[in-house]
Amino acid sequence: MMDAPIPANEKIYKPYELTQEEKNKYSSDICFVCHGADTEDFISEFPNKFQERQIQNLVKQILLVYKEYVKKTSKFLYTQDEFTEYVKESFDDLGTGREKIIDYVANEMFEVFNQRLFRTTVVDWLIEAGYTNLKLWGNGWLKDPKYSKYAMGPAENGKTLSKIYQASKINIGNNIMTTSAARAWECMLSGGFYMSNFIPTDADVTDIRKILTLGEDVVCFRNREDLLDKVDYYLSHEEERQIMIERGRKIALEKMTFRGLMERVLDKLAEGVEENE
Repeated sequence: MMDAPIPANEKIYKPYELTQEEKNKYSSDICFVCHGADTEDFISEFPNKFQERQIQNLVKQILLVYKEYVKKTSKFLYTQDEFTEYVKESFDDLGTGREKIIDYVANEMFEVFNQRLFRTTVVDWLIEAGYTNLKLWGNGWLKDPKYSKYAMGPAENGKTLSKIYQASKINIGNNIMTTSAARAWECMLSGGFYMSNFIPTDADVTDIRKILTLGEDVVCFRNREDLLDKVDYYLSHEEERQIMIERGRKIALEKMTFRGLMERVLDKLAEGVEENE
């Protein structure tokens, strides 16, 4: 088996000659491309899926406690098993026979709530640190006054998105389930600087570290302090930022275009045939 994340089309995602109007519209110090994360709506609405008032109150408390834990520690849970254990502890006093509810709550926290909370938390870290030249592309950000002044609306996939990546000084990774999302390769091929979020190796659906080298081909942040340190560093070290852009684009062209990925697949198949012979 080999990791095969979704690649990107280098004929679409590539450096463009930007007009002054495009530079004014798309440029920023820090860019997020993802849908807005309505964590408060989730906390209010999700518990209502259960009929028992006691369960509703408990589920809401579980969500609030986890949110507060993330806020205080800058740490996240990353796996289904971690969430199952976390939820199970809160249900201990209700006795047995709640396994299906526990599994359901844990799964929704793992697949939905954690992603939403991660995105808003990372944006909060930057806003609280005083960064104002920030653009949030995607649906949903306009709903919250905290984020609305940075909200740019949806970014059209393809050429427009490529120009957004290119015009932004730092593009922040925001997928808590995989470091190797298609957005990473689209950004690198566009000539944008991509800063990946950290995910433990055993929890990473498609691990960017199997394709390139952290610190050499891409920068990765692990927590609030690390993010702010690296954002500050690369905003003030233009030459090093450009070196990382060139390295990222080079390796994305080699390994993460559709052609590059299929060449790797065919090479792997050939290796398997030779070993079996």
